[in-house]
Amino acid sequence: MDYFAKGLFRLALFVFSILFCLGSHVRTADAASCTVPPGTVVTQTDILGNSCSATQTTASTATASAGGLDNTATSTASTDSTATSEAAGSDNNATSTATTDSTATANATGTGNAATSAATTDSTATSTASGGGNTATSTATTDGSATSSATGIDSTATATATDSTAIATAADAGTATSTDSTPGTTVCTFAGDASSTATGSDVNAPSCVGDDAVVVSPAGNCGPVASSPCAGVTPIPPSGAGIELQDYFSNANTTGGQGFVNITSPFEGNQTATNPVVQEGEMCAMIYVLNTDQAVEACCGCPITADGLLTLSISGNLAPNPVASGKILHDGSIRILSTAVNSAITGLTLPRGVNCDAVTGACCDPTAGGGAKPLVPQLDLVAWANHVQNTQITEAEFQATPSAESDLTSLPSACAFAIEAGSGQGVCTCGTGGFGVE
Repeated sequence: MDYFAKGLFRLALFVFSILFCLGSHVRTADAASCTVPPGTVVTQTDILGNSCSATQTTASTATASAGGLDNTATSTASTDSTATSEAAGSDNNATSTATTDSTATANATGTGNAATSAATTDSTATSTASGGGNTATSTATTDGSATSSATGIDSTATATATDSTAIATAADAGTATSTDSTPGTTVCTFAGDASSTATGSDVNAPSCVGDDAVVVSPAGNCGPVASSPCAGVTPIPPSGAGIELQDYFSNANTTGGQGFVNITSPFEGNQTATNPVVQEGEMCAMIYVLNTDQAVEACCGCPITADGLLTLSISGNLAPNPVASGKILHDGSIRILSTAVNSAITGLTLPRGVNCDAVTGACCDPTAGGGAKPLVPQLDLVAWANHVQNTQITEAEFQATPSAESDLTSLPSACAFAIEAGSGQGVCTCGTGGFGVE
């Protein structure tokens, strides 16, 4: 073969090689998109370093897509769940995991971002990271909803929710963290620049550092809420939602032993607030004592501050003065509503059943003032009760159940009737601690 022919052959071979490589590139790049049939695992990698992995079992759907340069997308779905991950741009990582009737979505675009979503048991988790060097992490469990969004450069948004809603939004190197585990409540945080850090939870006082930091939470708000993504968020559901504590008591006013109820408020106040009630994180334990026929025999409202402990004797504070004149109350049940403070010290004689904190001036009216001082559900108190048995005294935690809207009016109404009909009877007292004084 002469020199000219050899040159043409080499040129043709070079062109063929380039076309072959381009064809392979297209095919393998397309392969970095994984949607898998049930019960299987699919992984793909293309020549630009993009990789995807999808795993699904038990009537679930897992989809992963990675395109651009050196991106990774991983999705895992099991038990009637949906997991979707998408990574585009360069050096991004998107991971979603959904189990048991849940939905997890992770989206990372731009450069060097990470989006991670995990949803378990009837939950939804959504994470979005876009721009450069951002991290968005969402974790939702047991009917929870967690949403995190990090945009701009070097932002971090973290949302964690259990049976509640947590929303975290960070932009331009801000840091936003939302944590919520109080059923039915919402925590929202926003940090809009490098000098801003927003930290919010359902139990701790909100923290806003910087001019563009915002927190909206059941424990309080801070920052310019109206101009933020948290505007319009309602941290505590309106009247009609809330948690009621219930337990029974037995052998009160007998020689079998003394039973006690301990109520605590496992939350924090807001030391930056000017209102002393908010500063102390004070709320009310509205207590209703019922007989075995579910009729209200006594009631009282007791203030309790953040981290406070209220100790009440069943025989000495709760059941010694039932409305049924001449009858001693031995057995029955106790219902406790966690509400906002609904009255204040005025200098006038307090109605029976109303107790106040002499330091903050906060008062708790279990009758709701005949409708003039409605009960507004607050963060849930925690309580334990002694049960006087024939041979021993046991202790158990009060059962927490959702309260119906009617409970917020029917129990105060029954309480008002008991106090009026009792002519000096039908009230309980607040025991020790909690700062409640009648």
